Amino acid sequence: MLHGRPEPAPFGFRIVTSPVLKNHTKFRGLFAFNQRYTENWGHIVGDDIFPVFNALLQFDLLTRDFVVVQFPKSPAKFNDLWSLVSQHPVRSWTEIVETSKNSAVCFDTVVTGFGGIGYGRPMSWVGNGHTWEQFRDFCLGSFAIEALLPNRTAITVVNKSNRRFILNVNEILDFLKNRYPDANVRSVIWDEYSLKEQLQIAASTSILVAVPGTSVMMAMFLPTGATLITICQWIQAPNCGNEARILWNEFGHIRQLLHTRIDPTRDLVFHPDVLDKLHISELEKQSILEAKPFRNGELSPAFWEYWGSTDVRVNLSHFEPLMARAVLDSGPHRRWPPIYPSN
Repeated sequence: MLHGRPEPAPFGFRIVTSPVLKNHTKFRGLFAFNQRYTENWGHIVGDDIFPVFNALLQFDLLTRDFVVVQFPKSPAKFNDLWSLVSQHPVRSWTEIVETSKNSAVCFDTVVTGFGGIGYGRPMSWVGNGHTWEQFRDFCLGSFAIEALLPNRTAITVVNKSNRRFILNVNEILDFLKNRYPDANVRSVIWDEYSLKEQLQIAASTSILVAVPGTSVMMAMFLPTGATLITICQWIQAPNCGNEARILWNEFGHIRQLLHTRIDPTRDLVFHPDVLDKLHISELEKQSILEAKPFRNGELSPAFWEYWGSTDVRVNLSHFEPLMARAVLDSGPHRRWPPIYPSN
């Protein structure tokens, strides 16, 4: 069993190598054991799928001909994401046991992933920007897609279907079409596209505009030289989501620019009725209204629930110079060093 995990029992029970037992069922081929990190698109790609890719890469076993075994049995939602790296359907441990004719189950070769984006983990633990670039190309290759900047600048504005809307998205689109008439400007909601279509859009985008969270995670499939503009809910740039703080600044092949809030009372739409229902302190309410973290980020779960559902309005006076810089800088030969380099 090949793994780089620090814990001795990564799935809650000890997995050991041993001599072949007399009565056993053997599964031939290459298998990847995975424990679902969370029910979240970005974390499944960054903390489940990328670590398995990383393990296969490090042990010189990189192939799409392997089977993912999920611990424990997880909802089928998001299982299709494994098609980014594997040509086989995901199987649960329960399925493996039920199809076995014996109590003992043996495998030819098993890997477990290591590394991931996580929260606050150092990027040096998961590789570097070059590894993520290899990951991008491998995933796109599963769908016969190549990441290439188009000859005509393509600007993609991502909105959401349920929460954290960009409220003035039509105003943004009108501005972009008038200011950059030669650019291909489009607005997308990822939920309305298949996985392959999402990858095709990302791989041919010059500039991606999105809010933190799932909306922005397709940025990992942007072509070399592209720019990501993250629409931040906070005034302080370091608090624009874990992806902004940890992930994108390690990607040498894309650049991230942050649109932070200038005017707390204008750049965010407040929902007083929601605030009242959350039963949070007056100090936390004031923190929301001022768009500043409270006590170095030590906030109640209710506060984060509100923050995670808040809609934003882009300040065009602040957005305009960011977009001008992105249009000027984006190019196939552009590469940037990490803003927060790993030790």
